[in-house]
Amino acid sequence: MKKNLLILIFIIVQGILYADNEFELSLNNYAMGKTSGNDYAHWIYSNSEGKFSKDREHIGIVLDGEGQNGKIEYGGRLILKDNGEVYKGDINRLYIGRRTKNFNMYIGKKEYEVSNKKSELSSGSLMVSNNASSPYRIYFGTNGYIPLPKTKERLLLSASISHSQLEHNRKCVAPYLHEKEGYLKLLVGEKSSVYGGITHIALWGGEVNGKKINSSFTDFLSVLLTYNIGKNDIETETENKIGDHKGIHEFGYTTEIGNSDINVYYQHFFEDRDGRKFQNWRDMLLGINVKNKKSSLIDEILFEYIYTKNQGGNSFHLDGGGQDYYYENYLYGPWSYKDMIIGNSLFVGSGSGKDFKIIHSRIKGFHIGLKGTLTEEYKYKILLSRTENCGTFADYNSSNSVFYKGKKQWYSLFMLNKENMFGNENGIGYISIGRDTGELSQNTTIMAGYLHKFRF
Repeated sequence: MKKNLLILIFIIVQGILYADNEFELSLNNYAMGKTSGNDYAHWIYSNSEGKFSKDREHIGIVLDGEGQNGKIEYGGRLILKDNGEVYKGDINRLYIGRRTKNFNMYIGKKEYEVSNKKSELSSGSLMVSNNASSPYRIYFGTNGYIPLPKTKERLLLSASISHSQLEHNRKCVAPYLHEKEGYLKLLVGEKSSVYGGITHIALWGGEVNGKKINSSFTDFLSVLLTYNIGKNDIETETENKIGDHKGIHEFGYTTEIGNSDINVYYQHFFEDRDGRKFQNWRDMLLGINVKNKKSSLIDEILFEYIYTKNQGGNSFHLDGGGQDYYYENYLYGPWSYKDMIIGNSLFVGSGSGKDFKIIHSRIKGFHIGLKGTLTEEYKYKILLSRTENCGTFADYNSSNSVFYKGKKQWYSLFMLNKENMFGNENGIGYISIGRDTGELSQNTTIMAGYLHKFRF
């Protein structure tokens, strides 16, 4: 922690004194309180890059800095939290990288740069969202979509690969995380495009119950190629693929109509052969996002439908899978980082550290996001989600389970921003009210804060 703090201070001083281009530093002071329930409301802490947790902090300060010196980019984020019992500091982001016209690389604690980033109104990608903070990683990829040769810049490619390691305090101690993706985009006319591709991740290596899982270079090649080259000490790792593999197929269509940009997208999650062959095609995130280029009462609106109840079907078979348990693996544990789900936040996790697990990932629901401009100084954001939570296949059919026959839940958020706070164009005041209601939780939370930006 002390070493990382010194590096963060160096980055901030370097940015202020020497940056050729603009360096931005922001200071966000916030306070939150529960008016009902045991936890903070879902949309108060979710999809915040791990800045907030559901039950710990009451007040806090977020110090965020990002800068650029030529082609070199760097940044950091320090979070100080006080929950009335413990005063805690956390380095939430710390990285340095180089970005050129076609390529981007960085090392450090920074979010994975996905090809098709979702709106801040989204419930989150089924694979990698903004819900959790990021581990330290080595990343290399294209700088967004880049044109392929001899295609008259009509066919574009976005691809990346990353290597990182998750935390020690989890079921599988410090497993490696392999991430890669590849997408193609075809420009159709002057204002439209279609895109599609795949994102693949794998947890591998680490230690379980005092036994280390092989993590040699040969094992890495097996994970990279999704084909076992050597043998592993863990019997099931040799019989099946080495590592816990997950992925999404994603396809989308973008167009421009009048003053609006429209994006329609479909994500299909998979964990086994059935999923890769689209036999689980019903398990999906289907969304439409409309952005207005001009400020108005409705600047942006989003609608998403999520369904993950199939999961290979309610019968297990050796040739392809069945009875999957999305986001949870018997050996490597949950698809999470520091007790926060890495994928879509509507799935439910419980516990902490080595005891954290995904208690269910079979859901059906919808999500709506809306934001707009009320006046020149006042802007709003609204989120509303409704889910039917079905637990595992066994839970759904067991009268002793909390998820028997499914439990319905609502999550909502209303946020109001006041720009030019105190007459300062760099100051923003905000207040958020989050409400959870249904058969799983009843929580109400109020959060207020002031964010000030400094530009050097």
